[in-house]
Amino acid sequence: MDDPAFLQALEDCTLPPAEFGHAGHVRAGYLCLRDNEFGTGLMRFRAALKRYAGHLGAPGKYHETVTVAWLSLIQQHLTLRGD
Repeated sequence: MDDPAFLQALEDCTLPPAEFGHAGHVRAGYLCLRDNEFGTGLMRFRAALKRYAGHLGAPGKYHETVTVAWLSLIQQHLTLRGD
């Protein structure tokens, strides 16, 4: 699945759970941050993740501190690499 379809499936809650392991989380975070400033990308990722977790019946799996920390690391990578 290409990047736009992957992100859309996450946001629409149609992404199969098997495609949203650790690599899927990092991919989605990267995609949300790649073309946005940090605050906007974080809000998009946060909303998608909360909606997806709720859809799967696991809203308690969302953790704000972990989410912000991981996205900060991804942003640092983007900044250092110039992507």
